[in-house]
Amino acid sequence: MRGPGFGTRSKRGIGLVGAVAAVALLLAACRPQATLTHAQAGCPGSPPDPTIQRLYDRVNSDRAANGLGPLAWNPQLACLAQDHSNYMASTGDFSHRDLSATINQPDYSGYASLGENILVGPSSMSADAMEDAWMNSPGHRANILSTSFDSIGIATATSADGRIWATQNFGRNR
Repeated sequence: MRGPGFGTRSKRGIGLVGAVAAVALLLAACRPQATLTHAQAGCPGSPPDPTIQRLYDRVNSDRAANGLGPLAWNPQLACLAQDHSNYMASTGDFSHRDLSATINQPDYSGYASLGENILVGPSSMSADAMEDAWMNSPGHRANILSTSFDSIGIATATSADGRIWATQNFGRNR
């Protein structure tokens, strides 16, 4: 025989299991794009808008002015950059992602190295002003002019307060 309240506890247990399953599904659905391949994420095969195109052109112009070859556009790095720009814009957390963890993910096993530049500025900030800011910062300039990278992906996002958040992700294929 079942004791009093068994049916109630059983229904609560089923409800708890259902809630845990729902949270697990939600967490799986919210997995960062960085764990997806560029084909799955629909990453852009070329700079997707005039701002990104200008940033890409300026990076390669700055490299040429310093005797370096151009960086190839990389759709997977563009998605990585978009994911991080979106994250920063939605949270206000101006920080670099853990590229050591990223490069150890299976989808990034083809990379020998990764690098990142980030920026936040007013909505009126132009692509030229963004690239100038990066080039005037020794660490960011070092990434742009590095011979350790052969490809780049760039993205921006706008936060609710109108600020622009930008990411350049650099990579070298194995």
